Amino acid sequence: MSLIDELQRRWRLLRVHPMELWVVLHNNVHPEHISIHYNRLQLIAWGSFPIKSESRTLIQRAWNLYILLQINFFIVTTVWALHEDEDFVTLGQDLLWNCGMVYLMTKWHFLYFRADKVDDLVDRLEACHREVKKKTFSR
Repeated sequence: MSLIDELQRRWRLLRVHPMELWVVLHNNVHPEHISIHYNRLQLIAWGSFPIKSESRTLIQRAWNLYILLQINFFIVTTVWALHEDEDFVTLGQDLLWNCGMVYLMTKWHFLYFRADKVDDLVDRLEACHREVKKKTFSR
């Protein structure tokens, strides 16, 4: 697959959610997929959801590892500099940044190491959504 084809595929993944949202809101129909499905598509399009079933390339692995290292480096440097704060306002702002970054770091690490399980969970929820949709709208 060429680079142009890959970029076009990723662009289509990013366009899917707004287009289907428009159809659901203006035509008053039931959505085709659950919202988590679209979130996963967007993360895949950005190269942030490392799925092993989709033969991960070296560039994708390097990109995800780079993000993990940058987040870890940021956390370490901001925690290291906490003792340099002169007043409580600055300390509170730094603690707030650290809490937010710990949340993001946990999310990135979880996705990096457990992406296949998250992918399986989303697929199972999607199957439940289709089953409920079929039973509800077939009556």
